[in-house]
Amino acid sequence: MGMSGGPQGPPPGTNMGPPGLGPVTPGQAGMGGAGGMSAGGMNAGAGGMNSGGLNSGNSGLVSEDGGMGNQGSGFPGQFPGQATPPPPPRKLTMRERAESAFSKGHEKEAVAYIYAHLLASESESSDYLDRIRWSKLKKQPQMGCRIAVGVALKAPPRIASYNPIDSDSGAASGGGGDGPGMEGGLAGMGRGMGSGGAGSGGGGAAAPNAKSLTAITGDMGKLLVKHVQELFDSGALGTAFANLDTAIPDATGNAGGFNGGFGGGAPGGMSDEGGLAGMAGMGGGMSGPGMSGPGMSGPGMSGPGMGMGPGGMQGGRPGVQTITGKLAIPNRNRLTPGLTYLGAEGTVESILDKSLSEGYDLVVIYEVTVEQNRRGGIMNDCRARLHLPGEKKPIATTESFNNVDVMRKMQKGESGIVEKGMQRIFNKLDEEISLSDLPAALTAPLIEKRAASLIANKSRGTLDTLTELKLWNHKKLLSDEGLEKSFAALVGADLATQLLSGTEEERAEILKKYTP
Repeated sequence: MGMSGGPQGPPPGTNMGPPGLGPVTPGQAGMGGAGGMSAGGMNAGAGGMNSGGLNSGNSGLVSEDGGMGNQGSGFPGQFPGQATPPPPPRKLTMRERAESAFSKGHEKEAVAYIYAHLLASESESSDYLDRIRWSKLKKQPQMGCRIAVGVALKAPPRIASYNPIDSDSGAASGGGGDGPGMEGGLAGMGRGMGSGGAGSGGGGAAAPNAKSLTAITGDMGKLLVKHVQELFDSGALGTAFANLDTAIPDATGNAGGFNGGFGGGAPGGMSDEGGLAGMAGMGGGMSGPGMSGPGMSGPGMSGPGMGMGPGGMQGGRPGVQTITGKLAIPNRNRLTPGLTYLGAEGTVESILDKSLSEGYDLVVIYEVTVEQNRRGGIMNDCRARLHLPGEKKPIATTESFNNVDVMRKMQKGESGIVEKGMQRIFNKLDEEISLSDLPAALTAPLIEKRAASLIANKSRGTLDTLTELKLWNHKKLLSDEGLEKSFAALVGADLATQLLSGTEEERAEILKKYTP
C-alpha cells in the first residue's frame, strides 16, 4: 500500500538501482522528491523505504551505526544488494542512567544508579567509593545530601497575589504601591528561578505558578535557593554529580543544555529504549540530500518507525538507549541541585511526614499567613523553620517578617533585613548538612558489628547496604571473606558470587532489580 502522492512503484525485482539504493520510480513528491511508492514501502529517488526495509542511497536515512547513512547503507528489504542492518542499540550504563536522572531532577533515583554503577564497574568503582563521605546528621556514610522545602500556607482561597517581600519588584507594599528594591536586588538568584519558583526558568521564561515558592515567600525563598546552590557548587552536598552542568526544567517541562549535549529529552541525543525516539522539537521534518521535499514531514510520517516521538528516528548520538517512563520527565519541583519543593498544600506536620518518607536530610518550612485589609492591600507574614524530617521541634527559626514593615524599613534606607534573618537558618543548615571524612576511630571490629546490623535492618534499601559493605571493604575495614559472607547473607550465595566475580554486564543485570 502506498504512502505518498506518487504512483505505486514496480513489483520487486524491477527497476533496481545500484546496491543500497531503492528502486527509482517516477512519482509525485515522494521521500526524496521524485520517489513514488513501491510494495511495502516508499521509493525515495536515490534512497527510500522498501518492502519491510529502509534503503538509504545518497545520504539516506539510517547508517550501520544507527546514524545518518552514506551511500549504499540501509536496512535490508526484499531486494538484493542491501546492507547489513545496524546492531541493536547499546544499553545505557548505570552511570549514564544516573547522570540522566540527575540532570532531570530525580536525585534520589540518580544516587541509586550510582550505587549500582560502583558495584558493577571494575574501572570506576574506586573513584566513586572515594566520593562517599560521612554524614554527621545521619551518622552514616552517604554519597550526598538532599534538602526539601515546603510552605504551610494560610490565605483566602481566591486571593489574586500573595504579595511577598520582593526586593526585585518592590511589590511588598501592602496596598499595591511600589517600594524600593534592595541595593543590587535578588534578581537571578538560583539557577533558573525566574518569576516562578518550582521548576521555573531554564530554557526560557516560565509561565506563572500561583503557588510556587517565590510567589508565596519572595526574597526568603530566593535566598534559600541561592544558598543551597552555593553549597552544591562547593561540593558540600556531595561530588558525585559535581561536573554535570545541570539545568532546571522550565514550565514546559523541557530541561536546558546539560554537559555539552545532554539537553531537552535524552542525554546526548540517545535513542529511546523502544526504538529510535527523540525527534520532538526538530521542527518541520528532516532535511539533507535525499531527505527533503514534500512527503517528509507531512501527514502519514508521524507514526511509529518514522515519527516525531517514540519509535521515530533520532537525530543525536545513535545506537544508544535511554531511560523511559517517569525518570525521563523533568522534575519541575527541583529548584536547584540539592533542593526540592514539596509544595504549599499541606500543614507543618504533613510536610514533615513527606520529607521523612522521601528520605530528605533536612527540610525548611515557611509558615505564611496572607490577609487582605480593608483598603484591599495584601499583608504577608512569613517565617522560616529548619527541621529534621519527621521531627516537630525546629532546630532553627527566623522571626516573622511582615511585608509592609520590611518595605517601610527599606524606604528609610535599611538593607539586608531578610538576609540577616535567614542567616540563622543557613548557619544551622550548614552545620548539620556538612559531609566530612570518614571517622578515624572506625576499626575493623566496629565495622564487623556494623555489617551484621546493616544486614539485619530490613527497612534499609539493598543497594544502600551493598554499597556500604563495599565501601568498608575498599577502606580495608572489612575483609574479602567478610564481604562475601555479608553479601551472601543479604542477597543469597549465588547472587553474591556473581556480584563479586561476575562480568560487569552480569553484575549490572543483577543490580537492575534493585534500581528504580
